[in-house]
Amino acid sequence: MLCLSASPLLALSQPGPQKEMTLSPDSVAKKSSVASEKKDLPDAYEFVAIVNGEPISQSFYDLNLQEWLAQGQKDTPELRKKLKEELINRELIAQEVSKKGLDANVNLRDQIKLLKHKMYVQIYSDQYFKDQGLTEEALRQEYQSQKKQSTQNLTVVQYKLNQMTVREKSTALALIGRLEQGESFELIANQIANANGVKGGRAAAIWVNSNQISSELSGVLANLSVGGFTKTPLAAEGGWLILKLEDKRSGKLMTYEEYRSQKIGALLGEYYNQTLRRLRSEAKIN
Repeated sequence: MLCLSASPLLALSQPGPQKEMTLSPDSVAKKSSVASEKKDLPDAYEFVAIVNGEPISQSFYDLNLQEWLAQGQKDTPELRKKLKEELINRELIAQEVSKKGLDANVNLRDQIKLLKHKMYVQIYSDQYFKDQGLTEEALRQEYQSQKKQSTQNLTVVQYKLNQMTVREKSTALALIGRLEQGESFELIANQIANANGVKGGRAAAIWVNSNQISSELSGVLANLSVGGFTKTPLAAEGGWLILKLEDKRSGKLMTYEEYRSQKIGALLGEYYNQTLRRLRSEAKIN
């Protein structure tokens, strides 16, 4: 199963030598009581450290270890020791924040909800690739096969694009009508940029790589001639998009990492678009 993303962990300063921990009678009693329940819940009640009476569970440690390994770090005794010290440092900082009352204005409920949403998106993505049977080995074989057959599918094409975004699809259709009648794309785009408060009131063209966009958009641009514009509005975050292809050029051959990123991005993009269209059609949204 592919691990698609892992958010970088907050790196605190390198830990110094740790003093031997001493536990209060209450915390010792608490630990003894908890230890008696290990048979029922071994993962949740196995600790790697107890910091000022606050335990760092084995399951929490394992979760962070998985995240570090997903970032490409090698599982070594030194890495595990470093992670343990990192978690101790974080707990100390967390306790200091609470002690000073700096968490008074933190909305933990929303923060937890944000983290939950990110985690669930990751779980949903992982399950999709598991169901598809897509593995690193399969991706590498596919990359090598295309590399032997032809370099065309592995060449990064770069597109120079000008764009305008509007909230309503009807507005986008009206603008396309004006373009088809011969009005200047740049003039209309600058008018929209000025209305949206863009500094200078000008819409700037940008270069994008084919491996940075969805396969759907890449297909649209591949069939668009230089100087042409999209005749159908493209759904975008916050509205509808109209693009003009100012120029295009072929770039370097994609590395496996670039190919992997493009493939995964394209598959996920299409999967999520289909899923969200279905879910939104079935949902009651007020």
